Amino acid sequence: QSATVVRIFTPFLGGTLNPRFRIVKTVRGSCFFGSPAAKRPDAWRCEPFALDPCFENRAKPQPYVFCIPTPWSTAVTRIRLTRTLPGNVRNRNVAPARRQSWGIELATGQRCALVEGAPLEIGGRFFHYRCGSRGGAAATKLNRNSATWMTLFVARGSRNPGWVAIRVAWV
Repeated sequence: QSATVVRIFTPFLGGTLNPRFRIVKTVRGSCFFGSPAAKRPDAWRCEPFALDPCFENRAKPQPYVFCIPTPWSTAVTRIRLTRTLPGNVRNRNVAPARRQSWGIELATGQRCALVEGAPLEIGGRFFHYRCGSRGGAAATKLNRNSATWMTLFVARGSRNPGWVAIRVAWV
């Protein structure tokens, strides 16, 4: 197994939105606290629609945040802020290698995104990552004890989780 690649998600390049993204919708709204999904100081949970994570451009402050549902998404919802961001509830700055991953790609090629709300529970274990087109879920606690990170994965319709290597983790 190859070592897990940790990718730092970069919504902005040189003070502007990364060109790989395209704005598909602009709405008015505000942000209330740091993102529970992407625990980074530039990530927010915002309304309307409980969008999470939404990223502020800290290099070039502007009256917008940009909401991107998964690290591999290209479609962005831009929120024109009706209130300033509440700095007192910003996420702490943690070294990228220690951050919670908000998206993972398994050795099987499946991509799984961290979702908020009630987790799937199987045998006393909690699964907060929901996995793409083939379904399934991955455990919230990732095993980072070696160069290749591991997670418990349960396929759609199964009640028997098994260990799977993580190819890529986005932070």
